[in-house]
Amino acid sequence: MMIKVENLGVPFSMRIEEDETGLISTNGGVYSVDQISAFILKEINDGISVSTILSDIMIEYDVGLIELKKDIRDLFLTLQKLEIISENVLQRILVELEEKNDCK
Repeated sequence: MMIKVENLGVPFSMRIEEDETGLISTNGGVYSVDQISAFILKEINDGISVSTILSDIMIEYDVGLIELKKDIRDLFLTLQKLEIISENVLQRILVELEEKNDCK
């Protein structure tokens, strides 16, 4: 399935593979992402809140909040290095991550 990701400030295409990993195509480059990263990008693109995404992943994968927040922060900082997320969107996501303190 191919989706157009437009809610990160820099539009790009992402193909979701059968194993639910993703291939991002942008700026002349192709980058692979794991299943959870592809899920996060799709949910953010669909307008789902960071808080909801965190809760859903914690339940599905039995992962702790601190570790998950670090992994998501790292994902979006990597996207910033690849220049496929705007500074405004990055800052909004980082603030939402910091505001999430429990799984409620």
